[in-house]
Amino acid sequence: MLDNYVGTFSSKLLPIKLEFSDVDGILNLQVTGYPLIPLEDMGNDKFEFKQAGLTAQYNADKSQVTFHAQGQDFVFTKDKK
Repeated sequence: MLDNYVGTFSSKLLPIKLEFSDVDGILNLQVTGYPLIPLEDMGNDKFEFKQAGLTAQYNADKSQVTFHAQGQDFVFTKDKK
C-alpha cells in the first residue's frame, strides 16, 4: 500500500517540492520542473530511480523523506493538508 508515501514534501533549503503519487500501484515522483519519474520499491521504505541515481528514503516517524541526488542528501518534510 503506497498511501503512506503519497503527498507533497518541501525543504527549507531548496526551492523545489517533491510530489509523490500512486499510479497503478507504482510510486511516482514529480520534482518541480521535471517529468514524472516511476520509482522502484527497494524495501524498507526506500525507493529509487537507478537511471538517474536518485533515491528516496521515507521516515514515517518524522513524516520526512531523505532525497539522495548527485551525491548529496536533502531532507524534505511532508506538507500539511
